[in-house]
Amino acid sequence: MKKKILLLTLGILCLTSSIAFAKPKTERIYGNTKYETSAKISSYGWENSKYAVLVSGEDFADALSASPLAKKYNAPLLLTTPKELDKSIKDELKRLNVETVIIVGGEGAISNEVENVIKSLGINTTRLAGKNRYDTSLEVAKKLDTSNGVFLATGYNYADSLSASSIAGIKQMPILLTPENELPKNISDFLNNSNHHFSYILGGPSVISEAIDASVPNPYRIYGDDRYETNYDILNTFINNIDSEKVYMASGMNYHDALCLSALASKTNSCVFLANNKPSNKLDDLLNYWGGSIKDVIVIGDENTVNNDCLNLLSNINNMKDFSSDEFLNKLNNGCKFYNDLNFLDFNKKVPIPGSDLYSNYRLKAPYETKEKLLNELSKYFSRAYLSNLKFNKINNEDYLEFYQTEPKYSSDFLVVNNFNYISDKVCVASIWTQLHGSFSSIPITFIIEDNELKIDNFSHGDKFYEINIVFNKFFDEIKKQNKSDALISIDKFKSYIGNFLDYQDYISKIETSIKNFNGPDDEFSAFVENLRVDFIKFYNAH
Repeated sequence: MKKKILLLTLGILCLTSSIAFAKPKTERIYGNTKYETSAKISSYGWENSKYAVLVSGEDFADALSASPLAKKYNAPLLLTTPKELDKSIKDELKRLNVETVIIVGGEGAISNEVENVIKSLGINTTRLAGKNRYDTSLEVAKKLDTSNGVFLATGYNYADSLSASSIAGIKQMPILLTPENELPKNISDFLNNSNHHFSYILGGPSVISEAIDASVPNPYRIYGDDRYETNYDILNTFINNIDSEKVYMASGMNYHDALCLSALASKTNSCVFLANNKPSNKLDDLLNYWGGSIKDVIVIGDENTVNNDCLNLLSNINNMKDFSSDEFLNKLNNGCKFYNDLNFLDFNKKVPIPGSDLYSNYRLKAPYETKEKLLNELSKYFSRAYLSNLKFNKINNEDYLEFYQTEPKYSSDFLVVNNFNYISDKVCVASIWTQLHGSFSSIPITFIIEDNELKIDNFSHGDKFYEINIVFNKFFDEIKKQNKSDALISIDKFKSYIGNFLDYQDYISKIETSIKNFNGPDDEFSAFVENLRVDFIKFYNAH
């Protein structure tokens, strides 16, 4: 019987080398005070502006709804103290040649003294204010279109509103504030009389009561476990409205930087990431989607405000094509060897699973005796999504893992990357030639970039056997398209595929010698390879 081998479904020798992409440019913007920082954000984004929007730098209450208003008038968003206009802001208003300043907030937030200073500069003023923060947000909303929807956010905290502020600007959606348990009647009337498709409620039931859902048209909640996950969830909801070439980052621990930044970000349909001391997994997931499309990263604040760990996550973004074939293979061989060796399971400590013939619980053993320790090691190789399929159980206060009833005794070797199918800059399906017990298979394996590192995300399995002459024919098809030097490189790779078929190794050496001795012009090389194919078919039929 003829020997058979698994055919590589994506072609024998479509080998791709690593191609490096340019890293995003990074820049920090900040001043000595929050007011100077807001002026610097303005000067970064505007050469001049007919309008400017002015909000309090001391109290977030009236300021939160201002971002979409700034986008409507293509205006920067500037800060002031309640009683005095900072020199940096005064200078910025002059530089911009502003004709009208829109003041958002009542006299308690921004006094008449400040307004009079602005007027003394020859600048007109208009004020949008209500008797409280909820009414002020409503007055701003009346100046905006609601057809794209509205945001409802708590009036007691700024975090959720900040995450939505750049999106609110991009889509011209009002940000309306509400108490926790009951929507103010005037806001309820406004919503029920306006034409909008969705009422996006920002925050969970502990922030805004579920009772409010029933009082607004088409409620849709967006929230995460904390302000940073909520930031991700909001951006992910509106991801198709975001231009990812330029991204912005500001601290999630104050409101003024991100608020002023939101006006700049919405100017270019960009988003604002809220940064913590430690980059969040959610942020990394979003970067996986955008990948190499990010060209510029603008951070508001110095290293004490937004540390370099957060900045590096954005600025040192790896692209799938930055990784070589060897890096793919090393990740596979090292990760799968660790997993398949099963040195983290104690097979003498087995607890059956009732009703299961396939799985049992096995105790974890040192140095990976806890779920956290094992996942920490496995996460060097496998994605969070892949590892989420592992099922751990606590038994007698010890960590166990559900696994096959019988201890597997096998190991596969990953020989060569056959083909890269780049789904995006952050996702790749690599066809890997693998050997197991003398058999060969092409396994499509999905890789992703997570935490800026290459990770294994999913396995599939080859399942079709073909006789080895078909594999050789695919090989000849590929080298016919190449020149002599490339064909010799391909032969070296081809030897790896059929290492255990010694009788064919000798024949490949014969092909290699023939190609080395070829001295004709490049346009005759294809016909030369075709003659090699005819000779192989004769050899194959004789065996």
